[in-house]
Amino acid sequence: MNADWYVNVRQGLRLPLRESPIKFAVNMPDGSTSNAWRVWTQGGDAYICCRDNMKEIKVSLHASGKQHIAFHKDAGVEMTPGSRFWNQWHEPPQQNPVVPSFKLLFPPWGVRLTDHDRNKTTAIRRRWDDNQILLEGDEELLVAISFLILDDSTSLQFPLDHPHALIGALPLTDQKSLFVVAGKGSEGDLKSTIERGIARVTQDLAKMLLEIQDKGGSPVACLTGDHPDGFAYMVVVPVRAHVQGNGRAP
Repeated sequence: MNADWYVNVRQGLRLPLRESPIKFAVNMPDGSTSNAWRVWTQGGDAYICCRDNMKEIKVSLHASGKQHIAFHKDAGVEMTPGSRFWNQWHEPPQQNPVVPSFKLLFPPWGVRLTDHDRNKTTAIRRRWDDNQILLEGDEELLVAISFLILDDSTSLQFPLDHPHALIGALPLTDQKSLFVVAGKGSEGDLKSTIERGIARVTQDLAKMLLEIQDKGGSPVACLTGDHPDGFAYMVVVPVRAHVQGNGRAP
């Protein structure tokens, strides 16, 4: 682990964690946080989901190589008519340097949950208190959690220009493990990409966001995309809905 990065680990645990589940979040210097997240392995597959919100969404990294972000089957929600899938891709091949299967991105302007948000219900508070790992956020750099499916013999080599930490190594099969790596880096054009995605929100969805906001809620946008290197990413950011002209828009 790069000594310039503070990673708070629950007492009695040591990094990297080697048993499922791993529960983590990002904590900013001003006290705001990300949502709480969970990753676990089961039967050769790996799963990632949010613990305190958006619980109907799950990221699945299957041993077959098929990987996707989708609504839970029992959620009864469809992304498009007849399909519950948001994004689908295939596990990247083993290569050097290594390429993750999936990344969760936490830009500094997107990590904005308050203490009020974390105490809305007893269940949310308990999930937050149950986090095993709190990663120190950065006011300038993006925090990325990379999920890599690799042979156990693979040597992980980290970039030297930004802090990083191997927070988990969970067994998948006799030969492969899921390596969970936290790192900091430049966000590039992520913000403009997110803004373009939010601009495409439908009026119906914008109305739902405004209703959540009017009831004292804190609406968020969950967006996913594909990286040219062959992996998918997801980012969750807070949004504000407002009335614009004769319609409602985020």
